[in-house]
Amino acid sequence: MAEDQGKKNNCPDYTFPEQTIFRQVKNFPFFGYLHKLFPEINFFVTKKRRPLMIICETVNICNNDCIICAHSKMTRKKETMSLELFEKVVQDYCEMGGGKLSLTPMIGDIFLDKYLIDRLKILKKYPKITGLSVTTNAVLSDRYNDLELKFILSSFERFHISIYGLDGEEYQTMTQKSHYTRMLLNVAKIVELADNKNNIVFGFRFLKSHTDDEIRIWIHEHFKHDIQFFHTRTYSNWGNQIDTSKKLPFDGEWIPLSENTTQCLVPIFACQIFSNGDVSFCACPDFDINNELKLGNIRHEHLIDLYNSDKCERLFNFYRYMPDFCKRCTFFRPISDLPNYAITFDNPINFIGG
Repeated sequence: MAEDQGKKNNCPDYTFPEQTIFRQVKNFPFFGYLHKLFPEINFFVTKKRRPLMIICETVNICNNDCIICAHSKMTRKKETMSLELFEKVVQDYCEMGGGKLSLTPMIGDIFLDKYLIDRLKILKKYPKITGLSVTTNAVLSDRYNDLELKFILSSFERFHISIYGLDGEEYQTMTQKSHYTRMLLNVAKIVELADNKNNIVFGFRFLKSHTDDEIRIWIHEHFKHDIQFFHTRTYSNWGNQIDTSKKLPFDGEWIPLSENTTQCLVPIFACQIFSNGDVSFCACPDFDINNELKLGNIRHEHLIDLYNSDKCERLFNFYRYMPDFCKRCTFFRPISDLPNYAITFDNPINFIGG
């Protein structure tokens, strides 16, 4: 039946990375989740791989310079992806079956994308893009008028706002910018204009200790609505490219270093396409396009070919070859953790890119 459905829709056969990876993960109904997400694709007679979703960085410029981020260490050119290249990304992704798409920059903020509204209009033409997500600090959302901002918000299934503290001191210490009051005003406007408040998620990045009750009170005091939220005080080392020997201010903590020895599950969920068209095996901390992780450039090749290249196949076997970038990366998630991410298969943006 699955094979007939694939032929009926004239859709190529795709699978997800190396079935052998999942043999070590017991009692995880992997292919059942895949068939639920992509019913038109035959996962059982297959030749090609694809990630659960993709992340497309349309701009790599940021208005903050957070002390937990590798922004200041990035050496690549600051740029905005052209609309022509963006449409090539979307077309290639739809040829793989489409699905969820994140517009969260690896390093940058979506409101610095001068073509943002044009991109969202382009995406309306592609029904195989089944949901959009993004993470933003929201400081520059006031560059858009209310009508434009309402359109932007309505285009996203998940609109994730990073908030760096519950007061001006914590915010400025984290971001090294004095945008706290502007952020509050702009987030309040976003909450006001959003037709579906459930699509908004706050991601608090703290340096100070705060209880859930304190956070809820702060949210209601400033925005008059109960918004879902997550929070953390622990931060990763971006592929061991940040010096974590220097203690973070207040109560902030670096995730302790460890030696990674197994396959990382992050590339199973998503790959990253950068503003210049380069494609990375890693959707998480590869902020400067590490050569060990770079699969190629989508300007010159199709995404499905890059994701099924010999290099990508080698990278799905960390037991034989693990890039130096990954060996002490604290973003690392071992493949044995896969059963803990069942919610990601219900909706991939629950894991990454939101």
